[in-house]
Amino acid sequence: MKISSIFRQGGVTLLSTLALVPFVDARHEKSLPADTFVAVQVADVPLAEKQGKEHPLWKDVQKAGLDAYFAPAIKKFTEKLKADGKGGDFQKNLELLQRELTGEVLFAVVKTAKTEKGHLPYDYVWIADTSADEKTIAGLVADSGLLPEEKNEISEWAYKVIKAHQEGGPPPEPPADDAADNSSKVPVVTKNGTTDFQGVTLYERQLSFGKDDPTSLGGWALVNKTFVYASAPNVLRELVDAVQNGRKDSFGTTALWKRSRDAAGKADALAVLNAPLAVTELGKYVAERAKAGASVGVNLPVAFNALALQNLEGLWLSRELTAEEVLIKGAWSYAEKRGLLSLITYKPLETTVPDFVPAGPYMFAIAKFDTQQAWKNLELLLAQAIPFWKMQIDGKLGELKDKENIDLRAAVFENIGDDITILTNADDNSGKTGAEALRTAGKLYVLELRDSDKFTSMVETAVGKIAPGGAAALFDERDFMGVKVRTVKDTGGASISYALYGKRLLVSAGAGSLLDKVIAELKDPRNPASKDPNVRLGLKKLPREVASFTYTDLGAYAYSLFDIIDAFAKARGEELTAPGSRPKADALPWAAASYVQERDREFYGETIIFRKEDK
Repeated sequence: MKISSIFRQGGVTLLSTLALVPFVDARHEKSLPADTFVAVQVADVPLAEKQGKEHPLWKDVQKAGLDAYFAPAIKKFTEKLKADGKGGDFQKNLELLQRELTGEVLFAVVKTAKTEKGHLPYDYVWIADTSADEKTIAGLVADSGLLPEEKNEISEWAYKVIKAHQEGGPPPEPPADDAADNSSKVPVVTKNGTTDFQGVTLYERQLSFGKDDPTSLGGWALVNKTFVYASAPNVLRELVDAVQNGRKDSFGTTALWKRSRDAAGKADALAVLNAPLAVTELGKYVAERAKAGASVGVNLPVAFNALALQNLEGLWLSRELTAEEVLIKGAWSYAEKRGLLSLITYKPLETTVPDFVPAGPYMFAIAKFDTQQAWKNLELLLAQAIPFWKMQIDGKLGELKDKENIDLRAAVFENIGDDITILTNADDNSGKTGAEALRTAGKLYVLELRDSDKFTSMVETAVGKIAPGGAAALFDERDFMGVKVRTVKDTGGASISYALYGKRLLVSAGAGSLLDKVIAELKDPRNPASKDPNVRLGLKKLPREVASFTYTDLGAYAYSLFDIIDAFAKARGEELTAPGSRPKADALPWAAASYVQERDREFYGETIIFRKEDK
């Protein structure tokens, strides 16, 4: 296999994890401990690869010419592999993933039941079906560089930092100068070895610093036709025992996993996050940071508890590749809607596009919130989490009202209505590249106001207080179709504008063409997005009533990402793309329609990726 083709095959592998297969024989989760942070499952790797290569989405990705566009990046990548002597390693890694894994694959992060020296309270696990024998896998792993034997050196200060971490003590103070780089060195040695456990050969890696006893870094084993890997020796032994003899309290028996699997239905890939376990560890980290003095004047544990993240139960995401579409489903589940969750106050919304949304924006999102309740919940949360901040905010707002006659609370915070629309337009980047394209990216927020006069009065009063020269000192003003458009001056290159039309506040970040298009549609809706056949096709795939929904033209969205890639390459002084072969915005004729619903103790959502109709 030529290295130049490996990059493309890797892309096929990534896409082909979306195989058209259900979880017909899911079982590896039964080998995981119940205390599993994250589990990611792919049903069938070979079938996934086959289905991925045949899917129309992948065929259109190839037709779009992305290979030619990213040719410089691919060339640079392969040249670096050759220079580092890693070309063969990369190929062997790919073979291990792509050829030798013959069925279900499960990756997980698990809680370490018994923390050993040098190990964090969590470890990484990989379980997979394979048709290869032990000798073949041992050869692939050895060639791949997954467990290389190495000899190196580190500074004595770095060694002290590592020792403090291993022993759970405070880290040493860093040197006052560059002495750390010039101090005596401590040898670091990693080597591989084998151990027998329950009749199974464990291939383990050991790490030693100087004359310290070696620390095991875990390793892999082949149990019948199941490949297992773990980043800690005790977890590796637990996995081998679980595969051979079963595990009584496994992750597969938990309510979270069962509920996620049932809700995902027919799917080829599934990821599950055990939120209570993750929040518990996060809480420990917050407590440690507070103990170390990283509070910035805030009682971190009190603020953390006020967020009520312990009410989160889990997050799951699944993907299914159908014959013509890609379906992504997921949900956040919770026990009680308190703290941070209380800020999400959805209201029912019909999946219809307002006529002021013009045809052309590559993405628009529409949502409906109970903004007044959300504001009250935010004030309550701040009062519980950071009381003195709440007092300072109230004090500043009261001072503005009493001394400056600026009622910011009534004019803004309590004046925002329930309807929110966000639009993004690729056209605003036309003809621009790099940092200029990023600065002028067109994004427009359309907010409903309960009382536009209050907002106007507040702005004019504030302008009079801030700028003796009046609005002309702060804004460039122009008239567009009888609507006053104000653009903030001296923003460092980024363009920020706003306009009022009836009870709608339009706030533009980037070039003003999108704002102008919306004003034109508000005046006379001649070319709204609701007439676009692909928008109508996408909305037909969504439920009638949701909490929010989004439409994205994936080709135009990808086109806008090229600007970010170009800006990144320019900042690094590298050539990563071939500008002359840059695909057009319509080179990838696919779109995505998404929605979110608030159900019983969960936020549930779906994204349907579909091929657009030919013009």
